[in-house]
Amino acid sequence: MNPCIIWFTGLPSSGKSTLAKPLYEKMRELNIPVVLLDGDDVRRYVSPELSYTIPDRIKQMWRLYGIAKLLLQSDVSSIICTNSSPFVKDKNIKIIYIDCTLEECKKRDVKHLYERASKGEIKNLPGIDLKYYYPLHPFLTLRTNIQSIDECTQKLIDNLLKEGEE
Repeated sequence: MNPCIIWFTGLPSSGKSTLAKPLYEKMRELNIPVVLLDGDDVRRYVSPELSYTIPDRIKQMWRLYGIAKLLLQSDVSSIICTNSSPFVKDKNIKIIYIDCTLEECKKRDVKHLYERASKGEIKNLPGIDLKYYYPLHPFLTLRTNIQSIDECTQKLIDNLLKEGEE
């Protein structure tokens, strides 16, 4: 597999981090240099001053992309988990769209974001009061409300490894 940026995007609680973690572990088992950049963690440690407004979300995306590009220069792949699709065209980015119904995302929501948004406690939640922009041409679409985590992970690994052989 050639070094790349694997960019997970989807609604909150769609399964981005849940799928990114086993992918990360599998890549490590295969001795593929990789770093997991979860948007929540990067926001906590690199961008704590940013809010969830559209301008701050764009800044956060550029920071994630910048970190991933620096890692790519050292032949290290990055796995990025965020609610947004990248705004930049880059042949090294593999967009993985996590397709899950809003109803299922609400059921899975361990952070209670949807409940808090419905009460007006938080604003700018993609899929609720902020438009979620679906990726136009994802490398792969995974339907986490239909397929199991194991099935999605295997499909993802198979497609990434196949792409690396071409």
